[in-house]
Amino acid sequence: MDKLAKALAKMPDKDCIKINKVIISIKNKDYSGLDFKKLSGYNDIYRVRWGDWRIIFSLANDDTVILTVEKRSDNTYNF
Repeated sequence: MDKLAKALAKMPDKDCIKINKVIISIKNKDYSGLDFKKLSGYNDIYRVRWGDWRIIFSLANDDTVILTVEKRSDNTYNF
């Protein structure tokens, strides 16, 4: 099981459903209504903030790769 699937399996069902909708929006490059920001120090890594959750992804070569979905903590951006 990959890291993303593990993260989704651990979160409450209500959050999982909403996070899945956010991930679909990210994959479709529809960032309207999302708290979308480029991470400083990286060329192609971004994050979307949804409540206490962070979805970190890469936009390299017109391809979207979800790197991690984590609850906000001191270690969230250490990937």
